[in-house]
Amino acid sequence: MARRLLKRFRRDQDGATAIEFAFVAAPFLFMMFALIELGVLFMMDVTLESAVSQTGRLVRTGQAHERSMGAAEFREEVCSRMGVFQDRCGDRLLVDVRVLPRFTGQTPPDPVDDEGELSEAGLLFAMGGPGDIILVSAWYPQPLFTPLVNQGAERVAGQRVLNATTAFRNEPFGS
Repeated sequence: MARRLLKRFRRDQDGATAIEFAFVAAPFLFMMFALIELGVLFMMDVTLESAVSQTGRLVRTGQAHERSMGAAEFREEVCSRMGVFQDRCGDRLLVDVRVLPRFTGQTPPDPVDDEGELSEAGLLFAMGGPGDIILVSAWYPQPLFTPLVNQGAERVAGQRVLNATTAFRNEPFGS
């Protein structure tokens, strides 16, 4: 009797699809969420690069000087160019604008302090004058939610820090 029930149980295929889907669903959903999160992260990185480049142009052409722009206004200007990502930008974005003596052999600033946290200490806002070499850097921390993506991309306290940098020589404005 028991042997016959066991044979019948092995041949029965009812519910096999549901069980197979249960095995496959978790990894499939994880991969889908990871791909979506990586896509959003990539879009944010491209958007930040564009916003920093466009806002840096204000410094390069002397428009920032004419407007007597400070660090807070520069940050607002970058955030206004972040499109759909601008809602939390003002709270998260760190900027550094500095004059460089030459293009080569320079070490860009790093806002990560000894405890592994983002810090504004050591960041500057100096637009320079006509003909000066300027380095504009921005950092935007973005929390990640997918566990393995978060683990693989973590840099500062559970967040991936996006960085955009541009260097240029100021135009001869004001002449």
